[in-house]
Amino acid sequence: MLLGILSALILSACTPSNLEYLRFGENPNPIIASDKTYDLTFFVINPNTITFTGTVEYEYDTNCLYTAQKIDTIKVTPQEFQKPILKSFSVRQEVRNIQSNLPNQQSECLIKPVKISTILKDDGGDIKGKFDVSLSIVR
Repeated sequence: MLLGILSALILSACTPSNLEYLRFGENPNPIIASDKTYDLTFFVINPNTITFTGTVEYEYDTNCLYTAQKIDTIKVTPQEFQKPILKSFSVRQEVRNIQSNLPNQQSECLIKPVKISTILKDDGGDIKGKFDVSLSIVR
């Protein structure tokens, strides 16, 4: 019976849900000027012997930031093992306009950090990895 319990524990530790699919890259200081772009870097990892296909979704305050696509399709072959991803975020024009037109007022985006969540899902919609970055926008 003890052997059965130990076997179950070992098998549960080796299930694909414990494999690393998403790794945060080396990112610049998460403080940017409102007229600059923040480049988020990370890696999608394929720990399997078959090709991984899925999506990377980005959640963030759309009143503060802009990026070309909120969802990117990803494919990583076993030969690649890991694929570097670079995603650029810009501060919305409206935030910059408040700053230049009303110097005594500040957008909420300039007062508190903006969270960017990166979520990796497989083709079936299962979450394979997630991380958050808090970005401070300054004048």
